[in-house]
Amino acid sequence: MNVLFTLFALPIFTIVVVHFLQQMQLLDRILSVLILSFLMTFVEILSEKIGWFVHSPDWRHYYTFIGYFLFMWIVLHYHRFIYTK
Repeated sequence: MNVLFTLFALPIFTIVVVHFLQQMQLLDRILSVLILSFLMTFVEILSEKIGWFVHSPDWRHYYTFIGYFLFMWIVLHYHRFIYTK
């Protein structure tokens, strides 16, 4: 686990993504989250090749895709639930 990514990059990324997703229609929102999740999978693969981190041999990169999709979707809906009351 990269602590710098978890403490700084992920929260900033989340704030920016939620800001832009709030301004989109539902279909655009879904497509954007899918594309971002797909891109994060490639960023992870590139990061491994550069040597920034290493996964276990059992890791599958589609786990990253599913994880980012669920993370962004849950954060977006939580944000909308809290701020649209």
